[in-house]
Amino acid sequence: MSTSPNSSGFFQKLGFGKRRGSKSSNPASPQPQSYPVFPSHGTARQPAPSIHPPGEDSRTIGEGHVDREMLTDSLEYRITFARSFIGFQKEDGEALNAVASLIEPIITKVVDDVYVHLFNFDYTKQPFMGRNIGFSGSLPESLEQLKLSHPQILFRKSFLTKYVRRVFDADYEVMETWEYMDKVGSMHTGRKGMATLKHLRRKQPIHVDLMACTLLLGWVEDVVLTALMKVSDTELSAEEKLVTIRAFNRLMWIQNDLFQRHYIRDDEEAAFNLAAQTFADEP
Repeated sequence: MSTSPNSSGFFQKLGFGKRRGSKSSNPASPQPQSYPVFPSHGTARQPAPSIHPPGEDSRTIGEGHVDREMLTDSLEYRITFARSFIGFQKEDGEALNAVASLIEPIITKVVDDVYVHLFNFDYTKQPFMGRNIGFSGSLPESLEQLKLSHPQILFRKSFLTKYVRRVFDADYEVMETWEYMDKVGSMHTGRKGMATLKHLRRKQPIHVDLMACTLLLGWVEDVVLTALMKVSDTELSAEEKLVTIRAFNRLMWIQNDLFQRHYIRDDEEAAFNLAAQTFADEP
């Protein structure tokens, strides 16, 4: 795992005063947070984040305009818009990095709790009956025989552990991070060509329903945010927790979009099919 910046130093950079071991008679107030936005007809507060310098073939976003085709065709364009719209700035990534050392001790418990929760419902337990890519051991013969201690479940836990850790130590100013998060979404579709992570290539893809994926993201977010709120005030002040929670929340919604991107058809296509179905159902 990459070395995380000192949380105290990072948050003091944002304008938070000293807290640990001393009281200031005039504590610094949090600086108002600005949000990156796509240029609009109003006053733009900040330009949209740029991951790579635009090349000759790059298509930029005009004032007040978003190219719908580019949202589908270009992951970089989609991420730039998502970050701009939801307000995920460079400082949000730094806030997540700053608490990585505080999150590290609870990652194992978070992952264990995820699988306990998934095993509470046959619908979310059933996908684990299939052979996980990279696992060569024996599989249970029935859902009832599948236990949390099964070697394949332990194998799956290792991937989720790496994912949670990466969420907090990744560099969100490089496209490689967003490509990884996009692949996390695509690898669950079960469609050929979607298993784009290196260890999944040329192997049988897996399928997990979109509903199960998105509900699990929401459940994991709740667990992590609760853990952050329980961090001692000597480690993170209330203001610092707020900055971190907002950053994590924004990131999870972008991750959610990167699941939706690979499951949901184009809006216009869906509208056409719905209209056709409605016409066919008419007497």
